[in-house]
Amino acid sequence: MSRGYYQRLRGQIKLILGDLREVNTMEQADLIATDPPYFKKYLYLYEALGDFANVFLRSKPAGYLLAILPHHYLQESIGLVEAGGAGALRWWWLINMRMIGQHADARSYGVSVSHKPIGFWVKGKTNGHVGMRKDSFTVATTDKDLHPWQQSIEWAEYCAKYFSKEGDLVADPMMGTATMAIACMELGRKFVGIEIDPETYEVAVERVRAWQ
Repeated sequence: MSRGYYQRLRGQIKLILGDLREVNTMEQADLIATDPPYFKKYLYLYEALGDFANVFLRSKPAGYLLAILPHHYLQESIGLVEAGGAGALRWWWLINMRMIGQHADARSYGVSVSHKPIGFWVKGKTNGHVGMRKDSFTVATTDKDLHPWQQSIEWAEYCAKYFSKEGDLVADPMMGTATMAIACMELGRKFVGIEIDPETYEVAVERVRAWQ
């Protein structure tokens, strides 16, 4: 398979093998929610995410961008998203994803990590109001059976449930093993996912097919 290859599953679920920086045609999304890699060498992806949202996130009515952020590069990642968004994205809030059970230690910082920060941006006019939702939630599972960077289904359900409505299009341009797609199928949302790694992409396709 070459980049740009895609499969449409269930009619409402589209999975693309490719680089988010190279996608040049896609229906505008109501919500973009994703989990970029946290290592310093991947920080450029936050700027690419801002650019992607600038192009493919709906602004009428307002569209939302959610991204899990690295603790140790928090300021840099926020700045890069906004630089990529070229002024189109407005920082709105910082959301706290609390983790129960086993979690990582940032030993070089002397910190036992018990939560993950999620950046929340808005594109378009909201008239000062985007609806009410809690700015923290708890993740009780640690699903890593398909990929070492895999996020829990609770994370995906929170995003889809509280930042979109039934029939909306949700996009995840770094979809990994398609956890966000599963949540969207459960909650009646349309979904477009992009994954750059062919092996991970195949896992995502098979996971979506198995859910059906």
